[in-house]
Amino acid sequence: MSNYGHMNFDTISSLPLSGFPVRVWMTDLELRLVTSIGSPGLDQHFSTSGIAVSGREEVAYDVEYPQHPDVFAHLRARNGERVTWRTGPEGRIHACVAPIFSADKQVTGIIGFAVDYGREADEERRRRSVESLLRHLLQAFPSPVSVMDGDGRVMLVNAAYLHAVGKSEDEVVARSEQPPVPALPSPAHGLPDSPMSTNHQSNWIGANGESFQSQIVSVKNAGGMEISLHVASDLTREEALRVELEKYSRHFDLIFDVAGRPLAILGDAGEIEQANRAFAGILNVSKGKLLGTSIDRWIGASSRTNFGVIRRSVQAGDPSRLNGVLLQGENAPGLLANISAFRFIGLGDSSSVLIAIDEVDQFRDQTPTTRASLAVQEIDARILELLAAGHSNSEISFMLRLSRQGLDYRLKLLRVQLDASSRGELVARAYSLGLFSISQWPPVCRRPEK
Repeated sequence: MSNYGHMNFDTISSLPLSGFPVRVWMTDLELRLVTSIGSPGLDQHFSTSGIAVSGREEVAYDVEYPQHPDVFAHLRARNGERVTWRTGPEGRIHACVAPIFSADKQVTGIIGFAVDYGREADEERRRRSVESLLRHLLQAFPSPVSVMDGDGRVMLVNAAYLHAVGKSEDEVVARSEQPPVPALPSPAHGLPDSPMSTNHQSNWIGANGESFQSQIVSVKNAGGMEISLHVASDLTREEALRVELEKYSRHFDLIFDVAGRPLAILGDAGEIEQANRAFAGILNVSKGKLLGTSIDRWIGASSRTNFGVIRRSVQAGDPSRLNGVLLQGENAPGLLANISAFRFIGLGDSSSVLIAIDEVDQFRDQTPTTRASLAVQEIDARILELLAAGHSNSEISFMLRLSRQGLDYRLKLLRVQLDASSRGELVARAYSLGLFSISQWPPVCRRPEK
């Protein structure tokens, strides 16, 4: 290939530029491409923007299209100027063309060079976006936080950090952390290190006298660059909050205990989270033994199903009341209680159920030799036993071979006889009147004396 002045086309063609976002090319005075080497993407851009193809293999700039920036720049270079301009999408390609002079100072061709800054621009936008997000996260974080480079110089801080150290951002950024923040101590015990990170802990006193505990995590990226994240906890504030919470907890326990009504708070699964002395007293058990147990442990089997329905209804937000609930204390007579239940909102919007016992009726187990002569017919006794065991009306009808109308009639007679208004109250009244023994399961109803 021939030479233009001192420019050797073979030398340019041999440059290893294909892996870089650059392009070098040469044209003759007719603006025909003589050689081109570099990025395929840039080659594509310059080959389709302001270029005309004439002939089978010849590629040239279209001199009849001078208003195109690429063509106009080459025309100016042919006239002896050196021209720089920006082209491509969003002007991300920076290009330059210059004339090639012969020994006698005549223009013999044009050489061009272009760099695609698109990748760098994208990376810069991503970097700024990530940095902006990190800044917003740091400012939203309530604890003091700083980000440092591998040499311990501060790169980013939040307002809580500046308040803790009593300095402005200009006094901190790009400088090494200074007291009251100490240098990195030895790795802390119990904090796992990894090949990519190490952990450190230290305690220090802030500019305003607060006690802080720092957690500093140093991380190495894939390129080996080390960045440290420093997060400090305000021990003074945490201790003040703990004391305040303890005070309110004691006040709550005191008010809860001196309340006249027996009260208990149930968790999601029905476990007793809190109970006052009155509630523990009617069950004849200590508070320590009561807390953490299931409420079903203290409710008679015949009342558990109805109480479970009420508890779930209250958890959904509907206050409710249930009469005639059989309570079974520890080594104590059975109790019939009227219970009101409310939804109780605790810390962090956690939901519990507050139950209050409004009325308690104590009764003792009675036997045929110690009670009055109250008794029911055999068929009614079987109905009461199946009701107490939790069977539905359809199940009772099937098991006793009664029609639906026949069962309804027998239940109506029982409600009149026992002065009860519902299935649940029938069972409760039967226990109260001594027809059932609270210590026997499944329930067995007392039959008439022969």
